[in-house]
Order: sequence, then C-alpha cells, then structure tokens
Amino acid sequence: MRINIDISLGKAVLPRDNRPYFLSLIKKVLSENCPELYKKLYDSGAPQMKIMCFATKFSQPKFEGDSIFLADKEILMSISTSDTMFGIDLYNAFLTMKNKKFPISDENYFLVKSVRIENTQQIKTDKIAITMISPLVVRSHEKGRPDKYYIYDEDGFTDAFFEVAKNQLDKLAGVHIQNGDITIIPVNARKTVERAFGVNVRCSLGQFILTGKPEILDFLYQTGIGSKRSQGNGMFNIIG
Repeated sequence: MRINIDISLGKAVLPRDNRPYFLSLIKKVLSENCPELYKKLYDSGAPQMKIMCFATKFSQPKFEGDSIFLADKEILMSISTSDTMFGIDLYNAFLTMKNKKFPISDENYFLVKSVRIENTQQIKTDKIAITMISPLVVRSHEKGRPDKYYIYDEDGFTDAFFEVAKNQLDKLAGVHIQNGDITIIPVNARKTVERAFGVNVRCSLGQFILTGKPEILDFLYQTGIGSKRSQGNGMFNIIG
C-alpha cells in the first residue's frame, strides 16, 4: 500500500538535513490519531523495526551549503507499507492534517494539501528492474564495532545487503532466507552522501536488478530495502 501526500511549504527552501521534519510529521499524525500505534512504534522503550519506508520528491532542488533551494513550494511525500491496516490508519491520520500548518522552523511550515492512495502492482516474477526513489543505505551493524556503510561498488556490499534483507524478512514477515535467495545487481547506480539526523551517510541511488521469489520481492517492494527505511530510505519503483 502506497500513500502519496502533497505538501506545500511556506517558503521554497529546506535544510539539507530535512528528514527529521518528515519523520516528525508522521509521528504527529500517529500520536494524535493512533496513540497506541504510536506508542508501539516510537515510545515503547526499545527501537522497533518499522514495516514502512518513505521518500520525498522536491522540485528542481539546488544545494547550497546546508540549504536546499527549490523551484517551487510543492513536495510529494510517499509512504509505503505491506501492512494494510497500518496503511489505512496512517492514511486516515494524515487526512486530519489537511490544510493545517505544521511548523518546521521559525519561518517555515508544511501544509498538507491532499492525501491519496496509489494503486501498486503485485510482483509475479522472480526478477525485477528497479530505480531507487530514496537512497539505498546498506549498513553493517556489529555489537562493539563502529557501523560501516557500503556503496554499491564496494567489496562487501552484496553480503551486507543480504544480511539486512534477511533480518528484515525474518522480523517483519517471518520469512527465513538463505544465501542466494535474494540478490541485488547494480545496473546504472551512483554514489551519494545524505545528511540525515546530523550524520553524513554514504549510500547509493540509481537502478538495480533484484532477484528472489515473487512473494519476497513483493514484500520488499512494499516495505523498502536496505537500512534506515523508516527514516526516508530504501523506497523504489519498478521499471521492468
């Protein structure tokens, strides 16, 4: 299930590190309309893996220092989940924010203009071509060691991606996979660095080939791929 939220800005400028604003908006609508769900996801006392991802689309962004200047004030925020009930709750919660200002700084704000459910295709093949619409973050997280982030063309990227997907499928879908059950191949990928929550994160954009059982690919399509999905990463469109 994919929800598209059309947002207008008070001013056509955002900080480069803008993910916290969008996450705060999600938290606000859930805390005010679905308090039990909000508590489970964000206030349970321990980090919870989220069954969602999101992406934002800006109009001709121009990066200058710590700011992003946009061609207009319109933003598209897309949220995707495989949990239909969660998606419905989120959709209804966002409807309560229509035409209400959500301050993001002293001089700027979000204004939710419309909330729409997008029809998405069900994956029925074991191989798909995808394009990332929010960065692909692949993190290796080992207790007692610093996190390492892998770019698409580095040694260790494939193995780290598999471990992230394996953990995601195990915890969120109850599906256990083994080496070779899912693969990712860069086709026309590129490197980027995103500024998110005060940290510079190495990540990848562009096109990839995903292979796996159709039901696994469909789940990943709905919930995103890679690390930090619920912070605005890992969302993709199917292009073939």
